[in-house]
Amino acid sequence: MTVRILAACAVVLFAACSSPEPKPTSFRPQVGYWRLAMETGETPIPVNIHIDTTGTLTILNGAEEVPTNDLMVCGDTTELRISAYPSYLRYATTSATSISGRWIDSARSNYAVPFSGTYQGKTASDYPALQAGSDAYRVTFEPGTDDAYQAQGLFTPGNGQCAGTFLTETGDYRYLQGSRTDAHMVLSCFDGAHLFFFEADVARDSLQNGVFLSGKHYQSTWEAVRDNAFTLTDPDSLTYLTNQDAFTFQALDASGDIAAFEADAFAGKLTIVQIFGSWCPNCLDESTYYQDLHARYADRGLDIVPVAFERGEDFAQNVQHIQRQFDQLGITYPFYIGGTASKSEASRVFSQLNRVISFPTSVFISPEGEVLKVHTGFYGPGTGQAYTDYVAETEAFIEAHLPGPQP
Repeated sequence: MTVRILAACAVVLFAACSSPEPKPTSFRPQVGYWRLAMETGETPIPVNIHIDTTGTLTILNGAEEVPTNDLMVCGDTTELRISAYPSYLRYATTSATSISGRWIDSARSNYAVPFSGTYQGKTASDYPALQAGSDAYRVTFEPGTDDAYQAQGLFTPGNGQCAGTFLTETGDYRYLQGSRTDAHMVLSCFDGAHLFFFEADVARDSLQNGVFLSGKHYQSTWEAVRDNAFTLTDPDSLTYLTNQDAFTFQALDASGDIAAFEADAFAGKLTIVQIFGSWCPNCLDESTYYQDLHARYADRGLDIVPVAFERGEDFAQNVQHIQRQFDQLGITYPFYIGGTASKSEASRVFSQLNRVISFPTSVFISPEGEVLKVHTGFYGPGTGQAYTDYVAETEAFIEAHLPGPQP
């Protein structure tokens, strides 16, 4: 991870600093492991982090490490950008073992969550990199309501620790980690774009009285029962083409010009049209995987066309956010912008689909211009075996439909 320490204070970020040069900090945070308490309401959401000798912070979600960069220090205040999102941690070092600050998501209007942090120590023994396992549950969110929906819970308990995730029909809740006793389970995750918290009472083969918190405002209920046979609807069946016409759509390129994708745009290539948003962690996982696919298969005729739907209204800023994310992921193929981060807007742009119900959604198009399938959502590496299975299935599909010769 490369850290860039800015030599001058940005007044727009730290209005209290009058000097153009950073002042020495009164306190330097201890190197090692810290725990943040994100204050979203009555229940603080725990977040595990590590601070290194440069002051750079890494967010820890089980087996995932989320880097920060663009370190800026001014007086006792530090600001770090989180990974590939337009998201920041801005905090003051109140003592060598305590910090206080805010998580700021600039992709959302006036969105900030205060937090406090305390030093935990230099060893990582309390932060095992557990993966989601095969302890499977059938989960119901919003049980007993008209909005009820099902998911699959995959958990790995061990020595009081617990890791896992929830798979829904439109994606997954990525790397969750926390604790589990015979009576209670707690899981949380913070990746710079989303802040999740799950807790439930443990009762034999069920999880009861579940509470799900997301960010500053959202709260839901859930329950689960152990069920290794439960499966979700096939993600290739939820979204589909409504007619037999050639697949076409329009979007804007990074310069703001209209890019019209007619039938001949897909001729002679296997194309994946990726409907995504730079604010979406599942999309980031998918983009990372698609970059790997493109690197391996582009010379055999694989083309990827990412079409973004962004939260902001400023076109130039949206382009900047996407380009920064693509630069960090090493993606060199061009992206396009379809509109705002709305499923109804995505359904309007891709009007030949019955509906777009998830970011991301991927349309696979044959070298003859035929829509081969539409895949809703993405099960990322935090889902363990589900991700492994998806990768194997997808690469077998690509191998079967590439126009180029076998290597």
